[in-house]
Amino acid sequence: MPPKKKKTIQDIKPSRKAKTVRARVAKTKKEAIEVLSKEGVIKKEAPAQKTVKKKRSKSSGFKPFTGQKFTPLWGVVVAVVAFFVFSLSLLFSGATVYVTPQNISLPEGDLLLSGQKDSTTGLSFQVISVEGDREMFAEPDTTEQTSRPATGIITLYNNHSTSPQRLLIDTRLRGSNGEVYKTKTATQIPGQTVVDGEKVPGQVDIEVYADVPGESGNLEMSDFVIMGFQGTSKATTFYGRSKTPISGGFDGELHSLSEESALIKEGEVRRLLRDDLEAKLKAQIPSGFMLVLDSQDYKTLEKNERYESDGSQIRVFERGRLAAVILDQDVLAKAVAQEAITIYESGEDVILSNPLSVIAKLSGSSVGIELQKDLKFSISGKPHIVWVIDEDKLRYDLIDTKKKQFSEILERHEYIDSARVKISPFWKGSLPEDPEDIEIEYEIN
Repeated sequence: MPPKKKKTIQDIKPSRKAKTVRARVAKTKKEAIEVLSKEGVIKKEAPAQKTVKKKRSKSSGFKPFTGQKFTPLWGVVVAVVAFFVFSLSLLFSGATVYVTPQNISLPEGDLLLSGQKDSTTGLSFQVISVEGDREMFAEPDTTEQTSRPATGIITLYNNHSTSPQRLLIDTRLRGSNGEVYKTKTATQIPGQTVVDGEKVPGQVDIEVYADVPGESGNLEMSDFVIMGFQGTSKATTFYGRSKTPISGGFDGELHSLSEESALIKEGEVRRLLRDDLEAKLKAQIPSGFMLVLDSQDYKTLEKNERYESDGSQIRVFERGRLAAVILDQDVLAKAVAQEAITIYESGEDVILSNPLSVIAKLSGSSVGIELQKDLKFSISGKPHIVWVIDEDKLRYDLIDTKKKQFSEILERHEYIDSARVKISPFWKGSLPEDPEDIEIEYEIN
């Protein structure tokens, strides 16, 4: 009989009866624990709670607030932020004072004022002027045979003695080109004078013309000798020198403009030139001044003596000067106030708040305006006169003062009708200690 196989623990299976006993024992143990717990012999343990991990928000790198108490670090952060905000508000602190100065708007109407040139009192006016030239070219409409001598101006000198020297008309002179020229009028050359211990020759300008017509007499700058003094002691002590070129000599056929055509072209050039000069003059008006209307005076300084040419085009040229009167706006404001405002006291500082709306016009002729010393002006346009306040004094009075003292301080400034103040930051109750932090702005109706 083969030996019996030894059973291992794994081979031994509990019987159904054993399972029932175990179940009963387990049940009895559970009941026993419940009985002992009720009697207080042992404490029943609470079931273990699962710990649930909260997911970190993907939208932020910060951990969501869980309702925990502030830590000391949070307090430091709040304090730093509060200090930063406070410091920043102090950095940009300041005050703006909105002032309405005393002001009066005059009714519409013309006010006649008298002014003196470059005066230091009352209404003073100034005269400014500009110069320029303009040219254009025109086609000739006539042709004629012309024979004409060259002409120009020379300066004659007397370095001979202190006595003047008379010269007759047609006194002959010789130029460096060998041509002979004659004086157009009689003249007298003054004698020598003494300046700083040295003798200075007397001199006089005179017009001369070439003795022979034609281009041979045309001459640029040159020296001249007086032919009548040659061979005498005056030959080298009396002499002449060109002041302008000697030109215009011609002998032949010339193209020219008829008198009617010349007047038309001359007028066109002059209009263009005046437009140029008016723009140039307005650009030179100093800041704070205004141009007086109808005060412009134009003078022709140079133009064609003849409108002719040996070619197909004739040059039409003019050079001129334009002068006009200007007024200082602040000086005008005082003159208007003195004349039209009864409460104005002489010497009070006032300005025009609307200078572009005020029109100053010359009353009378503008001819010879540069030589005029007294003029009359018509003022219109409802001038608005504003009294000037002392801004520096106002700032000084407001330094480090309480806001509630603002109205009291304004009473010290007689030319202020009303004012209000805005302080930054809003919680400050006093104005800045630095006057540069106090801005003044005007509110004028």
